[in-house]
Amino acid sequence: MIAVPAPAQGLDPRERIDPMSLQRILVVMEPLVALDATLGLRPRLATAWAVSDEGRTITFELRDDVTFHDGWRFTSADVRFTIETGGAPDRQGTVRAVANLVERIETPDERTVVLHLVAPAAHVLFDLARMPIVPANAAADFDERPIGTGPYALEIGAPDGVQVLRRHDAYWGEHTGPERIAFQLVARSVDVADAMLAGRVHLSHRPLDGADRDRLAAAPGVAVEVVANTTGTYLGFDTTTAPFDDADARRALSLLIPRAPIVEELLPGQAVPSTTMVPPVVSWAAGGDAVLEGGRAAAEALLAQNGPLFERPLVLLTNVNPLREAMAARIQSTFEEAGIDVRVETVEFVPYLNRLAEGDFDLFLIGTVATANPDQALGAAALNYEGYEDARIADLLAQAARLDPTSDDAIALYREALVAWLEGSPRAYLSLGLNVGVRAAGITGWAPHPLDAHAYQDLHRIALP
Repeated sequence: MIAVPAPAQGLDPRERIDPMSLQRILVVMEPLVALDATLGLRPRLATAWAVSDEGRTITFELRDDVTFHDGWRFTSADVRFTIETGGAPDRQGTVRAVANLVERIETPDERTVVLHLVAPAAHVLFDLARMPIVPANAAADFDERPIGTGPYALEIGAPDGVQVLRRHDAYWGEHTGPERIAFQLVARSVDVADAMLAGRVHLSHRPLDGADRDRLAAAPGVAVEVVANTTGTYLGFDTTTAPFDDADARRALSLLIPRAPIVEELLPGQAVPSTTMVPPVVSWAAGGDAVLEGGRAAAEALLAQNGPLFERPLVLLTNVNPLREAMAARIQSTFEEAGIDVRVETVEFVPYLNRLAEGDFDLFLIGTVATANPDQALGAAALNYEGYEDARIADLLAQAARLDPTSDDAIALYREALVAWLEGSPRAYLSLGLNVGVRAAGITGWAPHPLDAHAYQDLHRIALP
């Protein structure tokens, strides 16, 4: 039994994009490539891929031993069907992100798929990890009765409030998982802890209140593991006007932020300090945060060599939220200790967003969720309240878009872009959230994932006591 905090909205990836739906979808269905716990790409239904034509073409070799739950044989036609139907104007699921980048699809044989992209965009491979394949014989009620190639199939007629999946005996891969698994809605953290301790629940992947996590960690029959996720909190700067049109001013404040005390005092057990938008286990992020080492001493050195950067009071905008208000107060006091006058303004959420859109701030606090796609994480976001542009970063990402994102050259380019991003500091990340994985002792082969949507994609690899 798996405890989940919310129901799935549906099970068709052409229609659904929410993490709770994807958690179930990625057990029943499979993508061409998967994201591992370092947000790296590995084969799934594709055995190999090749990037060519300077990032405009990706060729996939497909597995030849795969069948869907109804016996339908998996071929390149199913990949074509998924993208073509999922890219329709009335679709809003995870397939859209891929379909929007695909100009045309070739299927020269049953085992080969060639994606011709509208522009160099080899990073679409990361989006493909969220695009499970729909069979070309999909019925109209696919959202309620999905058929996939995954290790488990949906069992129809399950009791209300429980989603039961049964083992797919013809699964192409090694399968050590149980005969059946069930997703049970358990909304409250305390109820998850009680159910785990009573043995009614065996797995959970979600945030937990500190007291509940401590109870579970101390219990002999339970194992608790945490990983940093991509849900961040950051301080944004208006880079279009003084003083924050100066990168040194932005970096000085980023260096001053008391990340560790903020997490210890305000987010104990819920987050880790971070200067970046992804966990440090991600290959292209490794070592990039060295740019912001040195703390207050480095900040004071920057300020001293650049003269008076902060000659007027700064407006730090936040919305009505006790946690954000406490963060803003902590940042305000730290900046004022360094002689920087900050005035915190707290407004309701809608006026807050309006002021961000209008650029009516010097600094602002907000939360965000980064994607596994480094081009998206490091590129100019759709909600670029900071008004930030960097030609160097744009050029590095353009170069990387022409390469296989798993190659050493692409990883080096993404790391260089991250360093440039941190040097420019349009945002100062404070923290990343934590995903808490809880399992009954004796269950092996499973661990929490940085992305909620991918938490259960490898359930077939677990071993029971």
